[in-house]
Amino acid sequence: MRARPRVALVGAGRLARALAPRLLKAGYGPLHVLSPDGRSARALARGRRGMSAAPLARPLPEDVRLVLLAVPDDRIPEAARALAASSAPWRNRVALHTAGALGLAPLAPLARRGAAVGVLHPLRVFGSADTVVPEGTLCRVEGGPRARRGAARLARDMGWVPVPISRPALYHAGASLASNDVVALLDLAAAALVRAGVPRARAVAGVLALAEGALAQARAGGIPAALTGPAARGDARTVSRQLNALRGTPSASMAHAALSMHLVQMAERLGRLDARGRRSLQRVLAPVARART
Repeated sequence: MRARPRVALVGAGRLARALAPRLLKAGYGPLHVLSPDGRSARALARGRRGMSAAPLARPLPEDVRLVLLAVPDDRIPEAARALAASSAPWRNRVALHTAGALGLAPLAPLARRGAAVGVLHPLRVFGSADTVVPEGTLCRVEGGPRARRGAARLARDMGWVPVPISRPALYHAGASLASNDVVALLDLAAAALVRAGVPRARAVAGVLALAEGALAQARAGGIPAALTGPAARGDARTVSRQLNALRGTPSASMAHAALSMHLVQMAERLGRLDARGRRSLQRVLAPVARART
């Protein structure tokens, strides 16, 4: 088995708590955890074999070769400056941050000290300390040759799939569409059911089950296999009734109209909707789309 470099994990929040056990399982121990005052790092390391903790200002152990900054996006520059000011020369080290939307600029203080800097961003929602990043997870890797090799090697060791990304903002927008925007849609859907008379708890359970069913179909047969509903079959009358019912919640009606327009395009592309059906749906959807702009 190839020897793993020793890792310093900067941060002790949800992302760091999710990554720490995975790093240890992949053989990246002993793991050195850093936080600004050291208290949260000690809390993370307490009771875990193969982990030590220290304040961010303390110099890194000399054998640390890979530094992973698992802190909120807006705190990366501050953490990079603190590391650059506190530690010995960085020429033999690789420093990676985990922000999906950012490039290499936040790590400039470490690059100036000689570190190879890059990005390692697993395409996953970190909603709690118990989040598991399973094998097969897509992982953005970026940086110069040495940093990119280190990031890709770490991703593969964790069981993830490393991919280089040419347009980080577009990559991150796609990630938000598939996660944050889905949360917004679920909230809008539950609110519509509540307005229709369904108790809140049952409305939430209902829309979650419905969404899980759509995801299961997409996972089993591909995204087109999950395409159902009135927009996909050209039922403009039903779509019109839905939009009228949602008129009291502009964000819901606008979201439904925009997404229905895309469903129309998908259905036509798949040969499930003819030109006549597309035109009838566009007549219904266009006024809502114009109101949105």
